[in-house]
Amino acid sequence: MSTNAIIQVEGITYAELYKHWDGYPAATLEWLEAFNLRFAQHRGDDPAYKFAQLLRDSVRAESDYFLDPSEFTGWGVNGFGKSHGEYKYILKRDGSVETFVTKYASGPVRIHPNYPASDLLTELRNMSL
Repeated sequence: MSTNAIIQVEGITYAELYKHWDGYPAATLEWLEAFNLRFAQHRGDDPAYKFAQLLRDSVRAESDYFLDPSEFTGWGVNGFGKSHGEYKYILKRDGSVETFVTKYASGPVRIHPNYPASDLLTELRNMSL
């Protein structure tokens, strides 16, 4: 079963990236944080380029971060707000990444930026739907 995620770029309100496999923070957040920090340091605030370069980086960084190498499935670009995922990441202009758990009926739950991934997974397993 997949654990999918939505990845949004602050400043882009027309599209978002859909990641079908391994969207939980332990498998996705390190890649997004590294990419977003590098981009902010080298390019600054440029949402359109950030979105495009994020797509390219998902291929370049595949072996470093164990990203899905599927050629025809696993990734998508959807209209903003049209995707559904268990996690949502927002790449902020300042190089940080906001992380949310979206699969609970009470609505999205923001995850603290410095929360250890192992503690997060334990906590999520214990949450009731």
